[in-house]
Amino acid sequence: MIQLFKLPEEIDEARAYFLEALTPHTFTAQDGTVLPYRLYIPPCYVPTAAYPLQIHMHGGGIRGNDNAFQLYHDTEQTQMLFAHAYFEPYIFAIPQCPVGYFWSEFQAKNWPENTKPYLPMKETEENRITHAVYELTEYLSERYAVDKDRRYLSGFSLGASGAYELVYRYPDTYAAAFVGCGVSDPETADIAARVPFYIIHGAMDPTIPVRHSRDMASALQKNGGDFVYVELPDATHNFFACVPNTPELTEDGMRWIHSKRRIPK
Repeated sequence: MIQLFKLPEEIDEARAYFLEALTPHTFTAQDGTVLPYRLYIPPCYVPTAAYPLQIHMHGGGIRGNDNAFQLYHDTEQTQMLFAHAYFEPYIFAIPQCPVGYFWSEFQAKNWPENTKPYLPMKETEENRITHAVYELTEYLSERYAVDKDRRYLSGFSLGASGAYELVYRYPDTYAAAFVGCGVSDPETADIAARVPFYIIHGAMDPTIPVRHSRDMASALQKNGGDFVYVELPDATHNFFACVPNTPELTEDGMRWIHSKRRIPK
């Protein structure tokens, strides 16, 4: 096990490095949706190789329009990057969700809980912001030397819900997904189970109750899915800030999903 981020100065150094290394870009989808994103290309990149692609969808508290704020949430992104970059180079993109929008239309239609009539994901239209993320995936796959059988999603909170929705909408695109403290519709597991999931949730989460991840894990199991479910007994919503060994958990999750390859069906 690689020991990551044991000292505050190590976290600061990692954050400073990737704030510089994650260069700002803008993508315009076919419907005109403008999606700011940050992009990391490994220093060893050569166009004749083939690299995994990781798309990370941030949480709701750091939505914005500046293509910067999505990088300033504790150590979430820097942990994601370093945890895997330690043992394999890969391309990493972090799009930014605009203020007032959701990554998942299912969550947008049903959140906050018990305040709106329930609408299943199969009856919701596709979220245009999340569809732009799908188009960004395809664009980066053509623009850079990406292994199309090793394209991965990760997301936390709002972003986890978006990752669930992307897998449901495009199950033949992504090889695996790493999601934390998210919400989705268990009725989509007949499709979602085609993609491996690594799921983390804090048992004491007051924002998105842990039952949502439990329900998704149970539905994936019933549908024969390949998944790992990790429940942190003392963690609240932002487990990155309250669980001492989060870097190791992140490394485990990244290593696990990057061991998977897309299996088109």
